[in-house]
Amino acid sequence: MTSPVTERQLEALAVLAAVDRWLTPSQFAARLWRDKEWARSGGAHEQGPDASGRHGAKVLLGLVRMKLATIRRRPGFWEARITPAGLAVLAAHRPHRTGEVHGTGNDHHA
Repeated sequence: MTSPVTERQLEALAVLAAVDRWLTPSQFAARLWRDKEWARSGGAHEQGPDASGRHGAKVLLGLVRMKLATIRRRPGFWEARITPAGLAVLAAHRPHRTGEVHGTGNDHHA
């Protein structure tokens, strides 16, 4: 069983679940921190002092240690993707973001 997840980790899992494909740390950071210019500056591969890749990698590797994401190595870079365990954690904490219906449908009306 994994340890409790933080709100930031849930946000990260939601990003990985939404794209449903392999992402480099830079690509991941650009999606997780959409409002940050530094997060959008990275390329597909980490090169030099790439802040987005470093920050994205830190978050992704934390999820990998918890077995909520997995990585694959490619020539010169690596990518990450959500695992079934990550999807289960996300669904348990945020069922409305994984497509499950909740509420009566009338709770948002005035």
